[in-house]
Amino acid sequence: MLPYVLLSPWIFLVACGLWRLFFHPLRKFRGPYQAALTTRYQADFDIIKHGGLLRKISELHKLYGPVVRIAPNELSFSDPQAYFDIFAIGSKFTKDPVYYQTFGVPRGSPGIIDPALSRNRRELLGPFFSRRAIIKLENVIQDKGCQCGIFRFAFLSNICFGGGSPCRTPQRILSRSTC
Repeated sequence: MLPYVLLSPWIFLVACGLWRLFFHPLRKFRGPYQAALTTRYQADFDIIKHGGLLRKISELHKLYGPVVRIAPNELSFSDPQAYFDIFAIGSKFTKDPVYYQTFGVPRGSPGIIDPALSRNRRELLGPFFSRRAIIKLENVIQDKGCQCGIFRFAFLSNICFGGGSPCRTPQRILSRSTC
């Protein structure tokens, strides 16, 4: 019984490696075998070689072409058009949750990774950002923009000039504003 317990992790690793190399949906994309097997390939360049991954990816594109498999579940594209194809509104590609969970709002619009749910959210919010809605609120937007710009100026002038700016208080700033 003990030999099977000791062999089971190795059997799992071999099976996982074989699946990633021969049966994974990204198997048809070229790249280093180490990158297809594990994310350690990226970690080696990022940690051990002090951030050399970007240079290595550039070399891999010269070697393998415009699409390179750089991790078991990641591809790198050198063609700028790929960005527009992947991230276009209405695209069928799902977002990687690793990159979008950092916003800290689990159900917020930037963190939605499902294209259907994202489309529903855009349909709900779209009318608020239409040209007609923006023109209708143009005065409010300009007023708020002026206030934000003036307050930002006051804050920065106090930091940069040690409070020596003639515009110290928001009341004084607003009385001088000509937005």
